[in-house]
Amino acid sequence: MDGSIGQSMIKFEKKEQFWSKGVTFKVYIDQKKVGNVGTNTSEEFPVEPGQHKVSIRIGWSKSNEIIVQSDFGKTSTLIYACNEPVINSLIIVGFMQFFTRNILKPFHLGIRMEERIDIYSFGIFALIVVISSILPSAMAYIKIIEPKEQNKE
Repeated sequence: MDGSIGQSMIKFEKKEQFWSKGVTFKVYIDQKKVGNVGTNTSEEFPVEPGQHKVSIRIGWSKSNEIIVQSDFGKTSTLIYACNEPVINSLIIVGFMQFFTRNILKPFHLGIRMEERIDIYSFGIFALIVVISSILPSAMAYIKIIEPKEQNKE
């Protein structure tokens, strides 16, 4: 590395996904935040020629760090995406099943069966709301799916 900044670029493109519209991702190069990339945008960041550790973050979740070789006068393009929410939904549904069968069921508190179902439904709904508002970023897995080299024109 010769110490001159901006002789090469790293470009981040977000894969089009319905469930991650409106989400802003934080971009880290060499473990330093260099900017954000939003929906339907791509951003280029100037770097020194050489190897760089690159990652993307959203909330508590981050992608694996990958090493990108950046050559003088070239742009390295990275396409990234989140996992599908189906995986997250299955985890939440599995947890709800365990919770209702093993934790809520033994506690009847002397309530009649007809009313107990409503209390269980409310408890399940409340728990789903809490989990879906607190944990989605922790459960999202961000992956840089396709590094490719291009000449900057």
